[in-house]
Amino acid sequence: MILTVMRHEWRLMRRSPVSWWAAGLLLAATAYALAGGLAWQQERADEAVAIAETGASMLAEQRASAAEDGGAVSQARTYAALPPGPLAAFSVGLADLLPKHAEISIWRRPDTLFGRYQLESPLSLLAGRFDLGFVVLYLLPLFILALSYDLLAAEREGGRLSLVLTQPLSLPGLLAAKLLARLVLLTAFLAVVAAAAALAGAVPALAWPRLIGWLAVAWLYGALWLAVCALVAAFARRSETCAATLAAIWLIAVLVIPGLLEAAVGTLRPVPSRLEYVTAMRAASSEASQASSELLAQYYHEHPELAANGEQGGFLPAYYASERDVERRLEPLLADFEQRLVSQQAWVERWRFASPAVLAQEALIELAGSSQRRHRQFQHDARAFLADWHAEMSPRIFLGQQLAPADYDGLPSFGFSEPAVSRQHFAGTVAGLTLPALLALVVAYRRLDRFEVAS
Repeated sequence: MILTVMRHEWRLMRRSPVSWWAAGLLLAATAYALAGGLAWQQERADEAVAIAETGASMLAEQRASAAEDGGAVSQARTYAALPPGPLAAFSVGLADLLPKHAEISIWRRPDTLFGRYQLESPLSLLAGRFDLGFVVLYLLPLFILALSYDLLAAEREGGRLSLVLTQPLSLPGLLAAKLLARLVLLTAFLAVVAAAAALAGAVPALAWPRLIGWLAVAWLYGALWLAVCALVAAFARRSETCAATLAAIWLIAVLVIPGLLEAAVGTLRPVPSRLEYVTAMRAASSEASQASSELLAQYYHEHPELAANGEQGGFLPAYYASERDVERRLEPLLADFEQRLVSQQAWVERWRFASPAVLAQEALIELAGSSQRRHRQFQHDARAFLADWHAEMSPRIFLGQQLAPADYDGLPSFGFSEPAVSRQHFAGTVAGLTLPALLALVVAYRRLDRFEVAS
């Protein structure tokens, strides 16, 4: 009997113009989002390759010229580039606005490595691209609501509910069959998305576990909205009431609560202002410039091995010493900024369970490789690379040495450490989406189990 009801539901949906319009719009939005995500992913991959090739070609040119005149330490530079995430075409997140490359040279300090990104609040970077994550978070629930807002109301209003229940089927069983019919459509939609992405080359060989996790989160998110439809259907008797109630729930869960969380994190976990940072940077630079000779003498005093050639002067050593003093002065402010960013993200992690949209979004971005955690890892690796570069170059600056051709072969190289997906984070997302869905189904079942059709 369950299969009979499911086949009947599919026939009704095939004959409904609303179903065709909703499915057409969803598929069109999905195709557009996937095409845009693929184009962006390829653009980012090409950009990362081009940046790496540019850095390698610059060092190769300097290596060739060093055979004649020696390579200048002040001109040696390269780049650290962040490749796109494993599933960047699925969820762009903030990856199009967060830093994706950095120039490495002796002229760079950790606080200037990523330009002005570090001076802005991440809340100003919330606007993202139209990607599959957006389709799943915003449009998929609307599609489910369009097909499921009248699960039982249509039979009640048409006077068919008593006739349907004369069959060997209970009212909870009828609702379960209707939900299963739509759950099959949800599964088929996500299977089409996965197949299209695989055929388009958006899923690298090593990213299939991430894809399975991404699809699992999307499926649970859609199933939760089906459970919400069942809960509303168990209490509301008219189609208009069901539609208005579900629309209000969608607005609150998808738009209102995330907006409130955004405002709250900016108020409760603010980051330092740009003016504060610029003022501190200018003050530190001015003091270091005025005391450049004293700083240089102090540097030689702390590193006597760098004065072996007896030349304790020159613009480059003095400027380099003053830059290191500026770096030392600004280090607490930079550390405070980074700590506040981590505090913001931790606050969002704690409160993401307040909305299924926020919960699913955080998981989808994490699985796609577009999260802030991945970009913080890139920043950490790039700053470590810059520190290695300074450690290699600073002795030559104070000793007045040039780079020989063989020295270029021993220069540090950048390597990005791809962070693994947190199992705890993924398990929390699964639990946060599954438990409310089960609770809604239990409440709906208990309500319908006591429902009297004659009433």
